Amino acid sequence: MSPISTVPAFDVEVGFPIAQVVPEKDGLFMSQTHQGKAVVATHKGSHRSINTTYGKMFAFMDEQSLAFTGTFYDCYLTDPATTPAKELLTKVIIPV
Repeated sequence: MSPISTVPAFDVEVGFPIAQVVPEKDGLFMSQTHQGKAVVATHKGSHRSINTTYGKMFAFMDEQSLAFTGTFYDCYLTDPATTPAKELLTKVIIPV
């Protein structure tokens, strides 16, 4: 019998700012980002190395006794299609 491999489940949402409510259709839906306190950092470099930034942010949260309260967000500040990987800027927002 071969071992069963498991892949952790996660949810990916892609967002665009819009001016009005959009009804749910064909599996697409509207949601709202976090409003309130958050730990925010700018990661420079490839998304492959973003775990280093997450680690530093969670260490800071531990030092400050801050609790993670929901979905966190990565927002590209530069265009991954035209920016060299080492120059990419990604804003990371972790609600607390």
